[in-house]
Amino acid sequence: TSHRLLSLRCASWTAAELFVATVPRDYMYVWFGRLYLLDNDDELQKLAPDALTELPNEETFTAAFGDQDKAVKTVLMDQSGLLSGLGNWTSDEVLYQSAIHPETRASALRAEDITRLRSAVKYVLETAVERDGQDLPSNWLYPYRWPKGNERLFDSMGREIINIKAGGRSSYMVAEVQKKLEGSNKRKGGNNLVTYRKRLNAEKDGSHCNGNGSSAQS
Repeated sequence: TSHRLLSLRCASWTAAELFVATVPRDYMYVWFGRLYLLDNDDELQKLAPDALTELPNEETFTAAFGDQDKAVKTVLMDQSGLLSGLGNWTSDEVLYQSAIHPETRASALRAEDITRLRSAVKYVLETAVERDGQDLPSNWLYPYRWPKGNERLFDSMGREIINIKAGGRSSYMVAEVQKKLEGSNKRKGGNNLVTYRKRLNAEKDGSHCNGNGSSAQS
């Protein structure tokens, strides 16, 4: 049986390194990240809204996401961009569930693609948290994405899973389902990150309205 191990190794009085490991027979430690002890929350203010608890409404998210001229996976994993909290495997799962190629430029996505993507973010994170990361659905990519040696991988429908580099990270996907889109559907109006943050703040204050004067809903 594997056991999950969480340990802190103090690097100084002001910082610590966070390790998470699964400890099977070989006691292999897996690097996870760093935990910083700060005097204030200035650094936290740089983080984008939490993808699980602060997911923007559809209108705001679609306008901002479609304005990004980067690969979709890069946008999803940029913790100071549109969302924070999505890691490597969760980003891959979101893209698999929404049938979007990780290297597709965000600006090439149509409004319906971004709506599908946003729904997948909500579904994947809520499901993963609800199940404590264990016994995830059998129709997900997750149960089949872990190679043993050089064996070929297939999803629950028997479609081949391939590994590519996207956003500087190893990415698993099903090319038969996740077609790469070309071109650009970039919206006019400059929905940059500054505008995005302003709209989010307006939503929190309850002052963001749509074109007919009513409050936009999530």
